[in-house]
Amino acid sequence: MNNYSFGEILMGATTIIAFVALMTVIGEQDYRDALAEERATCLMVAQGHWPTATAEGYDCPERLAEALVERIHGTAGASYE
Repeated sequence: MNNYSFGEILMGATTIIAFVALMTVIGEQDYRDALAEERATCLMVAQGHWPTATAEGYDCPERLAEALVERIHGTAGASYE
């Protein structure tokens, strides 16, 4: 059986903590990039620059979704409940 010194154990624990911290930062940045892409896509579709199918699968905010419905159906101010 191997006997590890306190320094070796501390170095191993520090390495693992640093790796987990790095993965957390990378994952957070990926999440923020995805949100920015979703917002940009929803806005471009709502403004009519991109086709509606481009926003499929995205969770566009309600105001952008209403703009999409109005643009598709040409019924500004109509209610779809």
